[in-house]
Amino acid sequence: MLPAVLAVGTDGGDASALASALSDAPFDVTVAAADDELRRTLTERQVACVLCQHARTDPVPRTIVETVRSESATVPILVATDPEHAGPTLEAGATDVVRQLGDEAGTGVDEEILTARLSRLVRDRDRANEYQRLFEQASDGIAVHEADGAIQRANRAFYELLGYDPDETDEITLGKIAAGDGPYTEEKARSAVRETLEAGEQSFEWLAATADGERFLVEVTLKPTTVAGQRRVVEIVHDISDQKRREQYIEVMHRILRHDLRNRLNVVMGLLETLATDVADQAVAERIGEARDKVSDVTTLHERAIVIERAIERRGEQIEHYDVASDLREAVAEARNAFPRASITLDAPANLRVRATEDIRVAIDELVQNAVEHDHSTEPTLDITVRTVDSGNRARLEFRDSGPGIPDGEWEIITGQKDISQLRHASGLGLWLTQWVVDSFGGDLLRAAGDDGSTVVIELDAIPADG
Repeated sequence: MLPAVLAVGTDGGDASALASALSDAPFDVTVAAADDELRRTLTERQVACVLCQHARTDPVPRTIVETVRSESATVPILVATDPEHAGPTLEAGATDVVRQLGDEAGTGVDEEILTARLSRLVRDRDRANEYQRLFEQASDGIAVHEADGAIQRANRAFYELLGYDPDETDEITLGKIAAGDGPYTEEKARSAVRETLEAGEQSFEWLAATADGERFLVEVTLKPTTVAGQRRVVEIVHDISDQKRREQYIEVMHRILRHDLRNRLNVVMGLLETLATDVADQAVAERIGEARDKVSDVTTLHERAIVIERAIERRGEQIEHYDVASDLREAVAEARNAFPRASITLDAPANLRVRATEDIRVAIDELVQNAVEHDHSTEPTLDITVRTVDSGNRARLEFRDSGPGIPDGEWEIITGQKDISQLRHASGLGLWLTQWVVDSFGGDLLRAAGDDGSTVVIELDAIPADG
């Protein structure tokens, strides 16, 4: 479908010359008089651009501009005129001008120049319409500020976020949406706009107020830009009140896990140990032993939670060098003592530095324990092989066992291929822990199936010997 161009006649000159100049151009040209026909055409058709040329009796087509603007604030207006009237024509509201050949109306324009100029205006309008669509459909609130902080325009999400009806509110100001307490004042908001124009983009948290006076936290990003040749600031507002409540809840839970729960478990364990030494009844002693085991399990879960917390907090931080080979030797020695029926081998260099911390030992222990405990054969086997790949840039730790391997459903949850439903046993949490620890070091947790068992792989960044 060709873009619709409306060629408008003026008092003292018609649009026939302009229409003729576009006979071979890629436009659907319609001719209209500068009266009710113009209004009707603008209402009934999706006009991409209005085109007219000046006449001696009307050198600056203000009437046409005013008529077009009364129907559409955005449709571009191109006027063919002479150099003398180009400035006043643009001041009157025309979008652009093209030079008219000769001094009299109807003498025509250069066809190539006219086609090129119209094409550019149509492209610019299509681009502006797309920006407007994205602007209005954005889920975050967006506003455009003038240099003094005044809100020039805002999208629907901005109004609704602040509790205003965009169809009924004529104007929204910084004074209306600033909470007014402490640093969250109208003047502070205006100052932030000025600082953005001077120093560039910035982001910060802000206490906003709705139309009903409700206060809530938002994250504000301010970006300098230019609109129609004028310096402006674009504001993007995102409601973070729910996020802050979640963070507060998590922090409280962390405090409970770190301190209160651990302290109480230590007290319970101490009491059970005292009871175990004092009781004479063997059956009661066995029950006390079972209780101690359960408390020990809860303590282990607590310690795992702390490791997971450290792994999450470590994301993006600089990781130190760590010798993983010594951890592997210690883990294998302990596993041989704990599982004497298992055959565990280790093929690893004497030293291997990777980008990790001591928490990598937790992931190693989890994989060793998972491999041996879930292999119900008379002599479980676990072969651990360590080598470097990718020209020595990556360390590959392979845990090859003779057991059934990790169930597909459980692995798909750990790797994010399926949604979390329920971790029904300890191995599920252990694999989560392994995944998070490895991921926090920028590593990968992989799985490979074989005919005689399965293989789980940890890959980490290796540190060269001279690094």
